[in-house]
Order: sequence, then C-alpha cells, then structure tokens
Amino acid sequence: MSMLELDRKCQSRMKKSLLIILIPLITALSTFLLYGCIDDLIQSVEEVQELKLSSYPSAFKEDTLIVIGKEASEIEKESASFIEENLKESIQTELTIKNDEEILESDKNSNLILIDIPFSNGLLQELYAMTDTGIEKVTSEYPGKNKGILQILENPWNSEKALLVVAGSDEWGIMATLEILDRLEGLDESIVISEFRTPAESAFFDKYIFIEHNIHTHIEIIEGIYPGPVVDSPTYSFDETSGTLRNYLSFDINDSLVLVYGRGSSISGAGGGMENMLHGVYQLPYESGNVTILSIDVNGAVYLEYRNNLIILEKGQKWEDTVSKTDVTSSGTAELTTGDSIKNYGFLEKSKINMN
Repeated sequence: MSMLELDRKCQSRMKKSLLIILIPLITALSTFLLYGCIDDLIQSVEEVQELKLSSYPSAFKEDTLIVIGKEASEIEKESASFIEENLKESIQTELTIKNDEEILESDKNSNLILIDIPFSNGLLQELYAMTDTGIEKVTSEYPGKNKGILQILENPWNSEKALLVVAGSDEWGIMATLEILDRLEGLDESIVISEFRTPAESAFFDKYIFIEHNIHTHIEIIEGIYPGPVVDSPTYSFDETSGTLRNYLSFDINDSLVLVYGRGSSISGAGGGMENMLHGVYQLPYESGNVTILSIDVNGAVYLEYRNNLIILEKGQKWEDTVSKTDVTSSGTAELTTGDSIKNYGFLEKSKINMN
C-alpha cells in the first residue's frame, strides 16, 4: 500500500469518527434548543393563564387608571374611591381616577379598572364592541337585579397590561362586587358573579363596624355642698391600636353580626366613675334610646339619626356636642359641662372580639 493510499484511508476514518461524535452532539443540541423553545412557549402560555382574579391587587401595582363615566352616579364615584383606597392600602400604589371623556389613546395602554352601571362608561362600551375579548357584557337584565360581575382579562389595547371590569346591573350590583375585593386571594377564576345582600345577611363575614357613644359630664362646684353622683359598672374595654374589643358580658359573634354599638357614660369633678355596655347588632335599622342606626355603606360610613338629626360618620370620624348648665340645689351650686360624642371606628376583625 502506497503512502498516498494510507493517508486517504486515515482521513476517511477520521471523518467517520468525527461524524460519530458530531451527530449525537448536534442531536443533543437540537433537542436542547427545541425543548428550550417549548419551555419558553409553555411559560408564555402559563403567564397568560395566570391572569385570574387572584392576580388582584398585584397586577395593578403600577401604571393603573380607574375609569368611570362622565355622568357616573354617586355610587360609581364612591366605588372608584373605594378601589383607590383599597389598592393604596394593599400595595401602596398611586393611581388616577378619570372619566371616560378624559381618556387619551395613550391611557388605554395602562392597567385599567372600568366601573359601570349600564351604560355609563363609554370606554367599557368600546370594549364591548370589540370581538374575541372574552368579556361578559353587563346589562340591566344580566346578571340581574342586585347582581354584579367582577372580571379580569388581558388589556386588549396592551397585552402586557391587565384590565378589571367592575360592573353591576344596578347600584346594588356594584356594591356586591366591591364586597368581595378583599377575598380574591386564591381564586383561580377570571370572572365571578356576586349578589348584594343586606349587611345583616352577608357581606362582612369576618368584619363588623364598631360605633361608640359616650356621654361625659364634668361637675365643678361653684358654692356650697354639691353631692355629685358616682357610677362604677364598666362591662367592656377597647384598644384602638390593636382593634381588640374585650367584653365582660356576651353576645353572639356570627356571620350576621354587622355592627357593635357601645354606649357609656362617665363623670369627673364632684363625682366620678364610668359605666358602659356593648350591644350586638344583626339587622338594620337599629334603635337604642334616641339613637337610630340606619345603614352602612361599602366604605364603612354609618348613617344614623340622633335627636332627630341625620349624622353621617365616615371611618374614624367623630360627632361631638358640648352643653353647659348651672345646677342649683338646696345645699350648693355647680356648673355641669356635658360632652356628647359618637365615633365610628370603621371595620374591625370579628376575631378580635374577646369575651371574658
């Protein structure tokens, strides 16, 4: 065999060896790249599928607009404010409320929350007119009286953003959707229909409103002897910092408990002590003496009548009145200054009511 033939045979064997090595390597590399692409595709599909109601509020942590109709009703405006506060408290985000006529084309690329009672919101009507969005159209007939729809979907103007529809067949339907905003964690649905029921029937399963009515009288002796009264029968205490209410008597704590009404009085100066008592409220309106608690709105504001006057107390708000008079007895004279106050502490956790 010549040297030339030997060299050709060696080159041929080297090529075969190289092919034996490269073919599995190329196959493995191709498989790796293919599965990598598939993994990326699966991840992309999963990201789309992950847009469920449980994505609220995190999906709206930035670049979010709340949109209502220009002629929106008061309940729609209140609902927008409620959602704004809800998002601020849960994810500390700043957002903007606009009416539909203020919306620019560029605004549509934001995360959007659309609020509507048929058919006040022009932007939502524009969305209804689109095809293949998967949106449920809310009318005065659907989903029906006292019912509303909460739906999350991909923003059709910007697929990287989310869109939340908060719509009701009527005002009660809007309120029904707001009541479940804080209970969306773990909800793997993109849409839910909710029905409004009166507070005593429903909504605030784990929360209640605490209203406290106190009358404090300070007695200042002007002359003589004035026998000031002494009272001493407190039956509850409240820690505003922790929201803990300790009650030494008992009332039922259940899903129907909507409000706890505390009433107390105290005396200082020529006299002293305090007395108070709690009352569980399961149905509104509720009457106690000359106080009638009429209703509670979705923001926790309480509407009540006291001494024939209508009083509206927002969360944390206090109504106060002070009256002074001179009291003359056979043994002495005193100046009596009476401070009357009613405070709404807002929604508190039922789990923090302790019966001792």
